[in-house]
Amino acid sequence: PSWIDAWSSGAPKAALQALKSLRRGNESDETTRAVSGTNENPVAAGSNLPTHLHGASIVVCDASADQHADGNNSMANPKQKKTESRTSRYANPPLSFSEITNMAGAGADDSSETKKTQKQRCAFFDLDGTICASNVVFQFIAWRMSTLSVFEKILWAPLYAVKCAFYLVLDKISRTAFNNAFAKDFKGLSATKTAKQEMADVCFHKYLKKKVFPAAIEAIGVLKQQGFKVVLVTGSINFMIKNVVDLIGADHVIANELETELDPTTGTSKFSGMLQGKAVADDEKAVRILAYAKENSVDLIASRAYGDALADLQMLQAVGNPAVVSPKSAMRRIAEEEGWPV
Repeated sequence: PSWIDAWSSGAPKAALQALKSLRRGNESDETTRAVSGTNENPVAAGSNLPTHLHGASIVVCDASADQHADGNNSMANPKQKKTESRTSRYANPPLSFSEITNMAGAGADDSSETKKTQKQRCAFFDLDGTICASNVVFQFIAWRMSTLSVFEKILWAPLYAVKCAFYLVLDKISRTAFNNAFAKDFKGLSATKTAKQEMADVCFHKYLKKKVFPAAIEAIGVLKQQGFKVVLVTGSINFMIKNVVDLIGADHVIANELETELDPTTGTSKFSGMLQGKAVADDEKAVRILAYAKENSVDLIASRAYGDALADLQMLQAVGNPAVVSPKSAMRRIAEEEGWPV
């Protein structure tokens, strides 16, 4: 939905406040006519819309939000032409994100019998680049720098910068390979509950908290009000993002976990430098989603997924209503070919 573009472009919370009044039944007839072009219910008038615009999967292309989400791009005219090309596919004019999010729940049968038999719907979210303008390496850097003296920082920072350059190249080759390599940065560090909580707190307050897109929390709240369970599917380390999980109110988290071992000297737990199981990236994201859906009776056709990178592709393909958030050119091209909202 277009609120994805809205939050990634830094939409203020006040903009999302309109959702609450719309959901209380104050939507005017003018809004309905603007959506469908008739006096009919816009969801019921599905014959005038492409398949992926029906019911809960109605989408919107917001040109200004789409352009802003990609940053200050000097190639404004080509970007505008691409946006106009996507917009021209729709039989009806673009809608505001508040209208489209409100319509996502339209037509739902609230009868008790339906609720008893209806499968659970989920909204699967990537974290870095989708909900937060962050990445796993900077999460680690934020904590590591807090443990070093000024002199140690002078020595450590340039050396780690070289490693970051290697990570950047490796990530372009394989997100899975990158995740496995990155896990080695934790080797030998304390894995006690106290140590992990300290790392999570420092990471959140020094880095992640200010990286959460302003409207993300409220937008996710709207999905939860519509009955969706919010599931994070991320390559971040699970304990490092604990505070963000609490902040956005995620119902479940699928994330990378670090393997631990016993330190023979201290007798305490430490990280081995390996991931526990396969890295949550690429096709493993889809594998984890399918397993979660089977265990929790999730209707994947009625569910949604949001991601920003090629590593999210299999996750997006696993649901009936995928959407791409502020993607790079390769992911944008695939989204346009598949007809997914961007």
